[in-house]
Amino acid sequence: MSPLGEAPDALIDADLTVRRVDDAAGRRAFLDLPYTLYGRDPNFRPPLRFERASHLKRHLSGKEPTEQHALFLCERRGEVVGRIAAFLNRAHLDRYEDGAGHFGLLAAVDDQRVVAALLRAAEEHLRGLGMTQIVGPYDFSVNEEIGLPESGFDTPPMLMMPYARPALAEAVAATGYETKMRLLAFVVDLDAHYPRPPVVQKLQAQVEADPSLRLRKMEPKRFREDVRACMAIFNDAWANNWSYLPFSDEQVDHVASELKPLLEPDAFWIGEKNGEPMAFVVMAPNVNEAARDLSGRMLPFGWAKLLWRLKRHEVTTARMMLMGVKQDLQKSRTGVALVCSLFEEAFAAGRAKGIKTCEMSWVLDNNVDVQRLIKLSGAEVYKTYRMVGKAL
Repeated sequence: MSPLGEAPDALIDADLTVRRVDDAAGRRAFLDLPYTLYGRDPNFRPPLRFERASHLKRHLSGKEPTEQHALFLCERRGEVVGRIAAFLNRAHLDRYEDGAGHFGLLAAVDDQRVVAALLRAAEEHLRGLGMTQIVGPYDFSVNEEIGLPESGFDTPPMLMMPYARPALAEAVAATGYETKMRLLAFVVDLDAHYPRPPVVQKLQAQVEADPSLRLRKMEPKRFREDVRACMAIFNDAWANNWSYLPFSDEQVDHVASELKPLLEPDAFWIGEKNGEPMAFVVMAPNVNEAARDLSGRMLPFGWAKLLWRLKRHEVTTARMMLMGVKQDLQKSRTGVALVCSLFEEAFAAGRAKGIKTCEMSWVLDNNVDVQRLIKLSGAEVYKTYRMVGKAL
């Protein structure tokens, strides 16, 4: 490995070694680190190992628009104490032409020198590829796990939301990274805030009274068709968001495959106008809760426990992980009425299955319209994340 560039003396540790890994053993060590590093943390929820391995393989194999990947491990006297990935997202560069290389999958012990060494390695890699800035953390794409946790450490993360200790954000900031965007996660108690405010009741009544509007559950026999229709809504709805990237057809099919085992019809609601899908919400059971004691392993009996808990409705938390309304309706009363009504349908279905709490995430800090819409249900911000960057 080439030298990692200059850094303040206080951030250099002669006992640290950062190496790039590109063999099977190195990738296993890369994937294993969060489980050993955070395994005893009370709010860490181990993600499913097979899913994490499959996710990494998918990107490294070229099935996604990420390229020039570099995986780095930081070791102190032979012990792995940190990891980071650096890469290019070709779809992002083609859309924004901003010279931004990305980093992600950052995990480290509570030591600023380790974090600084990892970030220097990522910076050097991206600088060598001609990038002029580094931005992250992305779990490869804005449409996957993103963000550096900065508040809300007293509760565990929900499905597909990142975990880190408070020291990590502090260490990243200390190396000169500035905030590019903040992300908000809202939480709502599904048994509270009833009756809803008069404005919500009027919006629901509008949908019920308008024959051109219809709310329906996902239809299992046309699951992929419904997913494709709703991801088209998603691509239209969020096209003006910071760092937005549209889902490709292949990515939509992958989303359908990932969601199908998790979702019952009444977790996936669609709002139609004159028979055309115009809005949707997806409220998935929180797999992190169901898999809380499996250490991420599905064998020998982990898969049975997971399926049993999901099917028996033993999970009490959920995440509204996808939603959208077409831009044609976003500023209209009809669009607001459709989304509010979809929220209430999903909440009612969740309550019937024993869901007590729902996270609604993530929302950009500057997206005031969506924040107002979410707050109508009584939801409040309970976790925040930040995206950071630095000139190279």
